[in-house]
Amino acid sequence: MMKESLSIALPTGRLFKEIVNLLNRKGIIEESAEELSRSRKLIIEKNGFKIILAKPFDIPVYVSRRAADLGIVGNDVIWERNEEVYEIADLGVGRCELVIASPRSKGLSFKKEILWGKKLGTKYPKIAEDFLSYQGIQMDIVKLYGSVEIAPLIGLVDVILDLKETGRTLKENDMVVIKDVAQVSARLIVNPVCYKNRTDEVLKMASILEGGEEG
Repeated sequence: MMKESLSIALPTGRLFKEIVNLLNRKGIIEESAEELSRSRKLIIEKNGFKIILAKPFDIPVYVSRRAADLGIVGNDVIWERNEEVYEIADLGVGRCELVIASPRSKGLSFKKEILWGKKLGTKYPKIAEDFLSYQGIQMDIVKLYGSVEIAPLIGLVDVILDLKETGRTLKENDMVVIKDVAQVSARLIVNPVCYKNRTDEVLKMASILEGGEEG
């Protein structure tokens, strides 16, 4: 009996173009990011793989619950979702930083006595809670969606925890980084059962995507 195709969930949004370009270079798919976006297909069968397009925050759930064997997503999302998956490769694309930032005008710094009891806005409440707990700082965490940078500018929060790529958005809104939290990049994750049952195939995929061999 032939084995089923390995299924791999790819993130739409920020990482999409870089991930698709990587899969192009490795011969896993032929379509460009633009072609995939235009087609509106959410599941694509290619070269022995089933490609599933999904929102980044859903991918660890798909993988942990075996709706997808593998997934590619930022380690920020892996940390935030805290699902039962194995992280097996850093793909080296989509690099940015997770930071805590504040309006320059507030003059804040990352000190316990300064931040204690203040409000932090983020779409990463678990990461914020974990990090602040480790630092011994208690803050009021406000979960937000969309453009987090606006929250301190309208007085909703004092600081934000968010991704910084080029830093342009922070600069244009006169905000400064007061603490680096983590380096972020795209990672390959796998369902533990799939890893146990199809170890060779999974490790071959990891090797291909990391650059060890071509598809």
